Amino acid sequence: MQIATQSAQATSRAPRRKVPQPLEAINHPGAHLRLDVVLSLAGVSRSQFYRLIAEGSAPKPLRFGPRCSRWLSGDVSKFLADRTAKGAR
Repeated sequence: MQIATQSAQATSRAPRRKVPQPLEAINHPGAHLRLDVVLSLAGVSRSQFYRLIAEGSAPKPLRFGPRCSRWLSGDVSKFLADRTAKGAR
């Protein structure tokens, strides 16, 4: 029984660490931005951002799997510019 426990422990993996993405990634037009970066740049909450996506005013995410969504930095830049222009009127 001890051998089975040791082999189960040997095959288990350590949890993956999130590597923070710098905000400067917005300067690369083809970069794939994570949600936390997009929310920091837009200055809105997660629920508000997904509401804007549903309304069609925010860019839709690229889906790379069931738990992996990214936004193109060019689309996010355009969204932020449009949002700033609407607020300036």
